[in-house]
Parts: sequence; structure tokens; C-alpha cells
Amino acid sequence: MRQPTFLLALLLIGATLCSPARAQSPCSHHLLVSGYFSSSIAIFDACSGAFIRQLDSSGRISGPQAMRLNSDGRLYIVSEGNDRILRYDARTYEYIDTFAQLGASFDPTGLDFGPDDDVYVGSYGTSTVVRLNGQTGAQVATVLPSNSGLRGVDNGLGFGPDGLLYVPGYDSDSIARINPVSGAVQASFVAPRSGGLNETRGILFEPGGQTFL
Repeated sequence: MRQPTFLLALLLIGATLCSPARAQSPCSHHLLVSGYFSSSIAIFDACSGAFIRQLDSSGRISGPQAMRLNSDGRLYIVSEGNDRILRYDARTYEYIDTFAQLGASFDPTGLDFGPDDDVYVGSYGTSTVVRLNGQTGAQVATVLPSNSGLRGVDNGLGFGPDGLLYVPGYDSDSIARINPVSGAVQASFVAPRSGGLNETRGILFEPGGQTFL
């Protein structure tokens, strides 16, 4: 069984970047950090690192995983502990709604927005990736089936610059690649243990989009 890390996702929100020359001015960016075991999203000043506040102290968030900022100004939080996708206003941090209530033991981890404006969510519990209607949150399709060979979808799930969806498998030590248009699945795009991979979790594309870490 995987061991969740304390700091699972970082998200920078703001309008203009803070530079050393402006260090004495109010910082225009916030840094949001999800804490799995604290069931909280902590907000920090992105220039000084000073703690500002918790995103939500109502108990709605349980075991947060990935966070994503949508183009509509809404912040999406994956709450694994209660199988929910929550939405907040990225400007005011006010709670908006529960975008999706997923099935028991779905254990959502990763989330990203597709070129079709739908929402793609990974399930650690079922080793699947599902597509949710971007407006209603209703499940539209399963784009990675449970029998693909990839096991334990983790929070680094995301679309690459090529428009394809890359999915880390924590328990299979591998990466799958999915074409959301054709539905084609390469379940072992990066084969298990390739290059010494062990408990695969995060994926980062380097500048140019030709290589990823």
C-alpha cells in the first residue's frame, strides 16, 4: 500500500510574479500546499513563505491530493478521504460546491482538464481514470479501464503539451498514455520499473515538451 506524502501538491496563484526588487511590496502570489494527513490546504505568501490561512476549516476536505486551477477561475481540490472533487473561488477562496461525489473506495488522486473541457480524474482505489462532464460533474466515460495493467493511479496525472493524458501508476511503477480523442490507451507507455522507476507519482514536462521527468 502506498504511503501518502505530507505535501502532495503545490499551486501558485496570482497575477504577477514577485521579484527580489519588489520584496518590500505586498506579494501578488499565494502558494497553496495540500497536506494529506492534516486534511487541509495551507495558503502561504509566495514571496516570503509566511503562512496566511487555511483554505477551508469546515471539515469538507479530507486527505487532499491534486489541486488544479481551471480557466474559469475555479480551484478544484481532490479530496480522497471522502471521494469528492471540491470547487473554490480562486480569487476569494470561498467554497463553491462539490463538483463530483464519486463512489465509495474510488479514492481519487489526480485531476486535470482535457482539451474537450471535461475533467479527468484518476482513481487509486480502482486503478481507473474517468472523464467527468465539465459542466455537471457527471461521469461520461472510463478512459483507463481497471484491467489495463497500470495499478494505483496517483496524483501526478496530467495532460502533456501533445494533448495526451499521462498517468502514473504507483503500484505498477509505470506510466500510461491516453489519447482522449481516439480513446487509444498505451497502458505501459513507460514500462514497469523502466529506468529504475519505483512507486511512480509525479510527472513534469521539461521546456519544449519533448522530455518529461
